[in-house]
Amino acid sequence: MSSLSQALASDEFVVTSELTPPKGTDLSTLLTKAEKLKPHVTAINLTECHTARMAMDPV
Repeated sequence: MSSLSQALASDEFVVTSELTPPKGTDLSTLLTKAEKLKPHVTAINLTECHTARMAMDPV
């Protein structure tokens, strides 16, 4: 069972953070950020398009 699943099952307070994968194949910056967040979060969300937002078409 994942840390997130365990936390949710036990009604523990859950903290998540969102990281955006870099363009290209160099993951070093992403991994450094994730390591810094690790002691403070239950889970990390990796988003494909962090600026996406839903909106109605004006027509």
